[in-house]
Amino acid sequence: MNTKPIKIVEKNLKTFKQSVVKGTGIVTSIVATIPENKHNKKANRVLQVLCDSGSDGNLLFVREGTKSVIPYKERYAPQQWHTSNGTFKTTNVGKLKLLFPEFSSSKVATIKVDIVTVPKKDAAPIYDLIIGIESLAELGAILNFADKSITIDHVVLPMKPHDQLMDPKVLQAQFQAPDEPVSTRDATKCAVEILDANYEKADVVAIVTSTCKHLTNRQQQMLIELLLEFEPLFDGTLGDWNTKPATFKLKKDAKPYHGRAFPVPHIHLQVLKREVE
Repeated sequence: MNTKPIKIVEKNLKTFKQSVVKGTGIVTSIVATIPENKHNKKANRVLQVLCDSGSDGNLLFVREGTKSVIPYKERYAPQQWHTSNGTFKTTNVGKLKLLFPEFSSSKVATIKVDIVTVPKKDAAPIYDLIIGIESLAELGAILNFADKSITIDHVVLPMKPHDQLMDPKVLQAQFQAPDEPVSTRDATKCAVEILDANYEKADVVAIVTSTCKHLTNRQQQMLIELLLEFEPLFDGTLGDWNTKPATFKLKKDAKPYHGRAFPVPHIHLQVLKREVE
């Protein structure tokens, strides 16, 4: 992941910080999930994350008596942290792999985190993870306090009121990956039923607006603009493959071999014949 300078728009920053202290208004909150690993047997565990432009490091909060979701090691010397409520130290550090499902369903980020153990007697922290300015820069994040938005990888989303991230069960249900990926379900359906090919020009705008309702209006427009740049790919024709002829050389001792044709299931036979013709 390339390191990029983090961009922070300072307009309304004072009001913004006051709203964070009071626990009201808009804050730089996002959702992250941890892919399943040997330390985290629960697939796609959801974390409540604060993007903190005033912090240099990253903090992962772990309740006392529970197992950490990542492996970690002890620091040679404690790390000291200064906050408005005082100073504290951390002694353990590890690497955390994250997905940010609101911005990308596939891009995995790895960040270094200090482990903060929260005593059982204390109230649970509002956030599971705080990401500081250095990691935000590596993500290429843009925190825009003028229009209260967060941008990562050109995806722009509004900053959320912190209470939208307060119910872990709701977040888990919303962002936990389904047991079977959509691609797997589609492949299974394709193996059972193969339809005749449709060589008609695709209506890019209609397809995006009808099948991509999970995207915001802005994201749909960006996708349409991208697809229209390559509109000839969707005109329904096969076209020509413009490249040099493929060649290969046989070994001197090579012997011809004849094998049976790959069998075609009877249910697919007529569709295949029509396609070949």
